[in-house]
Amino acid sequence: MGNSLKSAPKEQNHASYRKFHLENLEYNPSSSQTPSPYLLSSGAYLSSTDRSREDLQQNFDEIYKLDNPGTVEDIHKECKDVMPVFFEGARVIFTRCLSNHFQISHTLRLLSERGSSCYRFGATYVGGKGTSIQDSYPIFLGEIEKSGNMQANILHGINNKIRVKTGVEYSGSHVINCQIVTDYIGEAFSASLGLSNINLKNSSGIVVCQYLQSLTRNLALGGELGYQYNPFLPSGYLTIFNLASRYKSDSSIVSAIIGGSGLHISYFKQASHQLKIGVEFSSNFEVRGTCTAIGYQIDLPKADLVFRGTVDTNCNVCSVLEKRLKPMPFSFSLSGLLNQKTGQFKMGCGFIIG
Repeated sequence: MGNSLKSAPKEQNHASYRKFHLENLEYNPSSSQTPSPYLLSSGAYLSSTDRSREDLQQNFDEIYKLDNPGTVEDIHKECKDVMPVFFEGARVIFTRCLSNHFQISHTLRLLSERGSSCYRFGATYVGGKGTSIQDSYPIFLGEIEKSGNMQANILHGINNKIRVKTGVEYSGSHVINCQIVTDYIGEAFSASLGLSNINLKNSSGIVVCQYLQSLTRNLALGGELGYQYNPFLPSGYLTIFNLASRYKSDSSIVSAIIGGSGLHISYFKQASHQLKIGVEFSSNFEVRGTCTAIGYQIDLPKADLVFRGTVDTNCNVCSVLEKRLKPMPFSFSLSGLLNQKTGQFKMGCGFIIG
């Protein structure tokens, strides 16, 4: 009984001492001081070190983690989306959704120059594989004309990293174009392999390899290698190598592809929520021709209106207006092209129903 009474104050002081250190001690990992075995067994240093390492790793990932730069094929995509796509004559497109995955379309075009009409029937199927509508696979797209000409495309994502795109074009009973492209999307790089018009019987075809790597959070570099073999070529084959680069900031993107046959540079600027600006420069070293185009896109969400316009060094002025006619399921589009040198003017208007 006497021994237990004498040891009680010691145990109380020891518990207070331990509680004080656990609440107030902050361990510095860079300190050379070695903690005592008692404090290590208490877990104070281990929890502090683990928290420091987790915070350091999280900050490191946020600062130095590299994003995927996209593919070389889409390196000028932002700038090209700003440029208007001109169409001539009258165009009416009727679309109808038969289900959540299947849609059909009817396209009727009246061309003024040739004085003839063109009808196309299209079908689209979107599968349910994927986490969002933009990443739903597989996707089947097809269009056929009244003359029998047909185009078909298949897009499929095998997994989160591998995508396959296949396209076939028929004219009459002959295949005039066939290609397959496989993209591998890594964490900080993209690699693509494309095969086009491979004909083992005639020993002809085109093989294209592309690679794009993020070096920093803003800069990406890569290359493109194209190989064409055909018995009608002077040497039997043709090889082309291009260098690709892409610099991206918060509101602008600069992309460039340069090779032995030409140069292609684009600049994209998100000026505001409603205004986008794009500048595109292309040069062909073989024919010694260059062209520079400046385009812009104005979005007015409240008015359901999108306007695109461009001016180039060939004296072409082009613009396309798209207007959603609410509450009706109609969209109206108006297109115009004027060449200042020749004075030639072309115009087109269209309706999209559905």
